[in-house]
Order: sequence, then C-alpha cells, then structure tokens
Amino acid sequence: MLDQKLNIFFKPVLIKIATILLKYEISPNQITLFGFILGIFCFIFLSLEMIYIALIFFILNRLFDGLDGTLARLKKPTDLGGFYDIISDFLIYALLPFGFILFDNNNFLSMSLLLTSFIGTCATFLTTAWIF
Repeated sequence: MLDQKLNIFFKPVLIKIATILLKYEISPNQITLFGFILGIFCFIFLSLEMIYIALIFFILNRLFDGLDGTLARLKKPTDLGGFYDIISDFLIYALLPFGFILFDNNNFLSMSLLLTSFIGTCATFLTTAWIF
C-alpha cells in the first residue's frame, strides 16, 4: 500500500534517470551490481554501529533496486537480469538482520526470527516463480 503511494512520486524520477543511463549505454545489470555494493556497505556500516551512514546506504540500495528494474523495462527485461536482481535483493535482506546482530548481540533472537521470515519469504517467492 505504501509502495503505490511512493511510486506516484518516484516512478517519473526513475524513468528520467533511466533514460539518461540509456544514453550512456549503462545496463540494468550494472545498476544491480552497483546497488548490491551499496547494500554491502550498508551491512558493513551497520555492523560497525554507524547506523545513520548505514541508513543512507540502505536508501541508496533501494533507489538503485528500483532504477535497475525501470532501466530494464525501457530496454528489454531478461531472465538473467531478473535473476541477478532477485539474488542481490535476497542477499541484502539476509545481511541486514545479521548486521543488526553484530551491531548489538542483544538483538540476536529478534533478528534471527526476522532472518528466518525473510528466508521463508524468499523460498515462497522462488517456488511460486518456478511453478508459474
């Protein structure tokens, strides 16, 4: 529900940025890789207890996640690109709870539960994609 409201604002912005990237022949997979690297930095800063810097990198990671899909739709989406996108998202989703555990060991139980729920969601998503 919140995504729909945010998309009204972000979709035109992402399309403009993606159009510029098309001119420079930047591929959606390059954007996915860069977004993944931003997510890794988020995990690193989170585990080092630099939570505000981690938040900036997480927001950038999410921005690039939207940008790679927008760019792919302007070009031609590929199965391999979709695979890269999903895998990079799932790895970041797994690293974030782990980063919170490293940030504060008192979080281990709640973050382990969150990590388990993410893995369950990932498994369900991938199984559904495989069936249909």
